[in-house]
Amino acid sequence: MNRINRLAFYFTLALLAIGLTAAVVLAQDTVQTATPLEKAVNALGGAEALAGLETLATASTGVRWVLDEGYVPGGAPVRIGAYTDTVQIDIVNSSIHISQTRETLGQARNLIEVVAGDQGYMDGQDGRFGQPTQQAMGSDRLLSTIKQQMLLNPQLIVQELWNDPSQVSDAGEVLQDGAVYHRLQINGGSAPLMLYIHAGTGALAKITTTEEMPLRRDVELGVYYYGWQPMGENGVAFPAEIYIALDGEIVVKETRATVAVNPELAADLFTMPDDLEYVADDDLAARGVANHQYLQMFAHYGFIRDGFQTNVVANELAPGIYHITGGSHNSLAVEQADGIVIIETPLGGYRSDLIMSWAAETFPNKPISYAVITHHHEDHAAGLREFAGAGATAVVHEAAADFFAHIFDAPATITPDMMSENTAGYAIEAVPADGSLTLDDETHAIEIYPLAQTHAEDMVIAYVADPGIVFVTDIYSPNPDADSAGSGGQLIADAIAALGLDVAWIAGGHGGVISWEDFQAQLD
Repeated sequence: MNRINRLAFYFTLALLAIGLTAAVVLAQDTVQTATPLEKAVNALGGAEALAGLETLATASTGVRWVLDEGYVPGGAPVRIGAYTDTVQIDIVNSSIHISQTRETLGQARNLIEVVAGDQGYMDGQDGRFGQPTQQAMGSDRLLSTIKQQMLLNPQLIVQELWNDPSQVSDAGEVLQDGAVYHRLQINGGSAPLMLYIHAGTGALAKITTTEEMPLRRDVELGVYYYGWQPMGENGVAFPAEIYIALDGEIVVKETRATVAVNPELAADLFTMPDDLEYVADDDLAARGVANHQYLQMFAHYGFIRDGFQTNVVANELAPGIYHITGGSHNSLAVEQADGIVIIETPLGGYRSDLIMSWAAETFPNKPISYAVITHHHEDHAAGLREFAGAGATAVVHEAAADFFAHIFDAPATITPDMMSENTAGYAIEAVPADGSLTLDDETHAIEIYPLAQTHAEDMVIAYVADPGIVFVTDIYSPNPDADSAGSGGQLIADAIAALGLDVAWIAGGHGGVISWEDFQAQLD
């Protein structure tokens, strides 16, 4: 290095050390780094375009899947069917109009859902059974529908954050799949929302949060956005494809066919019918936020989970044996010498709490010793964790034992339960696939048998030997007024004959109770 170059080199080092290099000062004056929120706003078309977004209309097609309704416990989600919808949103007036066709296992249902502020109603066929009707939305369905549309149209979330940045905090950066993402956290509701913004492009890649499923308890919800494109004259960007994943499984794929920015919307789109009663319920509203995807998933499935089924009706079939009804799903309570056996724990922990309270009043000196489920499906087993957490031994088919061990170990931070506070552990007894399990008792011994069918790998039936009551669900629903027991009834009749059971009554997880004589008369 010659003398001039050496002097220049040392001079540059000296200036750098004291921060006086003109080039450095100039660079510091001209380089401006946008905040993560600014990057997201710019990627959506800019602050002016986002502020000018007042109405929108989308037409989409999609596919839905449902968790824990398949043949194998913990298996892959079951494809429900396709859907098409047209969504019109008045952002200024907090109103949503959804016109949709839902396909469930080949059956198409048309439904309109309308939200206007804190009120909402549905018009059409919501569930798979029954006739089309017009009805007010409960607060849980209302809030779950609003949350669904906010997540499917995240411009609304970013717009709100831009208007009020105090709602969001910087959660730092994360490296995923070779790219850096800024994370913005929104607190409130049942759990924080986390926005992932690509550090280079500013595109919103995904939103994650924690939600609750009655069976699985805490699950991660992830919404993933692909193919952002500017739409309309002001150039607000919309994703072309959206995926929703629940507990790591894709449950929604939606593809946008058309997007209209700031269309003129008919005023009567959001008019509430005068003859409907709109009742706000804070507990249900909180449930709608915490269980949003669960409610939306089963609404598409056609088995509506809105509201709480709190009516516990105990019908005594024999001394110490009660068929517990009062809603869409039933249980059987059997008194034994050392405790009470509850067969079937449906719908969720809240229902189990009600049954436990009833049992404590009816049998004040006896604990619930066993809780038996017929199979792993969400609607029939979602309350098993409460009983196991309270000290009852859970009885499941051996094919479901590992699945329920996972369920019992899962966190439940959104709605803490007895298992969350349980330090004693839990007990599971398995019904062997090639045998049976007996809960012995001098008066009311209970025999539990695997049932071969195509509905669920882990299906069992329960038999109370004295006085001869069989409890069965889903395969057959007892109805003394029916003309035929159908193919499901015949399957149950064949199983009873093969096992050599002396049956007087059949009680259902759905439906009612039927005598053996009336049941035989319904067989084809």
